[in-house]
Amino acid sequence: MIAFTQVLDVMVAPIIRPLQDDKRATVAQLDEVNLAAENKEERQGTEIKKLKIALEHNVQRLNTEIKNVNININLFWRELLAYYTAHTHKAPQKFITMEDITSCAAELSRWRYQSEIVNGDTLTSDIEFLNSLGPKFRERGNKTLVCSVLGPQSHGKSTLMNFLFGCNFLTAPTRCTSGMNAVFLRAENKSLDNILILDTEGIMSAERDEKDRHLFDESLAMFCILMSDMLLINIRGTADANIREVLSVALYAIHKLNLTVTTKIFFVLRDMGATISREAQEESYTSIKKHLKDISDRFQRPLMIHFAQEHLWLMPSVSGNP
Repeated sequence: MIAFTQVLDVMVAPIIRPLQDDKRATVAQLDEVNLAAENKEERQGTEIKKLKIALEHNVQRLNTEIKNVNININLFWRELLAYYTAHTHKAPQKFITMEDITSCAAELSRWRYQSEIVNGDTLTSDIEFLNSLGPKFRERGNKTLVCSVLGPQSHGKSTLMNFLFGCNFLTAPTRCTSGMNAVFLRAENKSLDNILILDTEGIMSAERDEKDRHLFDESLAMFCILMSDMLLINIRGTADANIREVLSVALYAIHKLNLTVTTKIFFVLRDMGATISREAQEESYTSIKKHLKDISDRFQRPLMIHFAQEHLWLMPSVSGNP
């Protein structure tokens, strides 16, 4: 499997890297235009608006081109499921069954390889696939710890989960997680039977336009909070207002729906050098916690998300690793 994914990366890299470089440059130019749009005269504002629209169209074009050439193992999962669905009601004798597909996914998971559970293009899940996969993962027992990771795009979420849990989530300079992937592990602990690891698409991504991005980020955060016993917020650098806003909207929606969660949140701050003050990072962390508590107070409910000072981890920069 590793050799296969490496071959895919080698094939795709010469094509996709120039496109990604072009997109990064276009996004950087778009950020400058958005900044320049503030406090401008009406005539200048009209010109800037036209430039902004042109840049946004260019980003969308590049995203489409990148998606069309970005071959990865998840595409093969989608093809298998599409083939199964297409032949379910047509042929009395199927060449492939859902049992075949889920058995393959379960076997790969035993070797700590990922299965796609949320399609990154359509943001949908194959319910029959998930329902059939569940019993195979629960053969050892039902006591399962769910751990997910959330954070900005290209901040090393997949690398972190591989390091912490020995998973084989796909990582490469030209690859970003799309949708949501899962690895199901057998726990070496008497109080647990299994551990479900969820690796998610990056938030604050230039892959999506601004309106869709906010909806996606907040929905993904809400999903992770509701699904997880442990949620790792992985950030390269300091936790900022963007992360606070995403968590705030997700928590507001959870309270509005009168749902109950008992999630423990851990902040993993990457690339923290020796000169970085932990006290300064704790202030930002405490500020986010206070902001979320204020939201809970409005609903006259306790803060159901569990924070603690020991839940703040500072990781040094490691040369050569994302």
